[in-house]
Amino acid sequence: MELALTADDVTRLTDAQKDAVLACLFVALIADGQPRPEERAKYDEAIATLPWGRTERDLELANNAIRLRIATADAQAKLGFVKEIAANVPVELRERVVLAMASIVAADRFISHGEKASVSAFIHVFGLTAEQIENIRARIVAG
Repeated sequence: MELALTADDVTRLTDAQKDAVLACLFVALIADGQPRPEERAKYDEAIATLPWGRTERDLELANNAIRLRIATADAQAKLGFVKEIAANVPVELRERVVLAMASIVAADRFISHGEKASVSAFIHVFGLTAEQIENIRARIVAG
């Protein structure tokens, strides 16, 4: 399956918006604890092929901060974090961001409860329609 996000999409984003999109992708990667190799490969592909304007070290530091924040948060704080991230993802990219997230969690052909809950939280705060959700589902199945 082709990547949901394009270089043009990412190039137009502000730094805060790039950080939010990166956070979405990283949350998808770590949603069930330890990512499987297929999930890591899909995440790495997205990171490597898009112009984030960050060094590998900067990306690693940002990911470590996200991992720590999630690990130390209760359910309410996690939802607050999702809302905080979502506020910086442009409306016109939300469906594609969720598709990218779903591509990561489905890369190993198994979607855990934690992965489903994480992607569902973003679907909810992004306000995606039933049609958008079905479009994502169909592309994942076809992928």
